[in-house]
Amino acid sequence: MNRNRTIQFEHHISYVLHTYFDVSFASVKAIIEPSCLSVFLSDFVMPFEKTLLKRSETEQVLKIRGGLMRAMEKTLKKQAKKTLGILVTDLSVTWNLEEETGHIVFGLCDEIGSKAVPTSCPQQYKSRIDKTVNLVEVEIQK
Repeated sequence: MNRNRTIQFEHHISYVLHTYFDVSFASVKAIIEPSCLSVFLSDFVMPFEKTLLKRSETEQVLKIRGGLMRAMEKTLKKQAKKTLGILVTDLSVTWNLEEETGHIVFGLCDEIGSKAVPTSCPQQYKSRIDKTVNLVEVEIQK
């Protein structure tokens, strides 16, 4: 995959997230694998979230973030197709509020390189996605 296009996608994701969350991330890094597109976010917490987290209202923070992510899902999928030429079937988000990080995984249904990716994510691909995610998370933590 063309690194310039990946960088464009990272910039667009940063813009969309800033538009919806009204806060910037210190780092947005996209990595494309045959079965998924992973986006790693770092140094992110909204000012009002700090207050909620101090009051141990983690569920409320996750609920708000979930709603915002659902609202921007179509925009992110369209941008993946426009910028990278890939189709996204679904996306999931994991937040680590203590570390102020996030991980968005886009399930792919188009061709990346020479490997075709199915329109859904059967179990055989789930383990590959999990393995890829674990390797990338270890690499980012270094």
